[in-house]
Amino acid sequence: RRTVFPRDLIMLDLGTKDMRETLREMAKSYVRHGFVKNGANFYQNLLETENAYGSSGNMSTDAAFPHGFADITEDAIVAFAIFKEGLDFFRKDGQPVHFIVTTAIKKPDLAEHLSGTEFHRRHMADMSVFFWYGWTRQALLGATSREEVYQILKEHYHPPKPPWI
Repeated sequence: RRTVFPRDLIMLDLGTKDMRETLREMAKSYVRHGFVKNGANFYQNLLETENAYGSSGNMSTDAAFPHGFADITEDAIVAFAIFKEGLDFFRKDGQPVHFIVTTAIKKPDLAEHLSGTEFHRRHMADMSVFFWYGWTRQALLGATSREEVYQILKEHYHPPKPPWI
């Protein structure tokens, strides 16, 4: 089991207008590419988690990190969207986000959930650090293709392994 960052889930300028529409389209993409079976449930879980905890309000970068449980075979599957013009993600400071990183997390049993909490914190911390550096954001905003984004992510972002592996 592992964290997967598939090329098919890298999206450039989705054409969506706000957080809800964007999360709906990203959830559909997980389904379309065969990573999640029930996109409606995953979308609802993304919204519930985002509404309960928020993923961009206290961040000092222009990225948001929504996440939710889903019926998947891997431990975590990450989708990535870039909005060159920015997107209203209902941040507390009113600023737009340029990057949205959604993570579908495997529905755990109790033991995995307890150890998975630490994995989730490490994953979020690693993503925050990855986007902290201006060169990372500039390189991604300058990318013109899915493959170019994938190569930047592959070279510079190394997700943590879940502790139950």
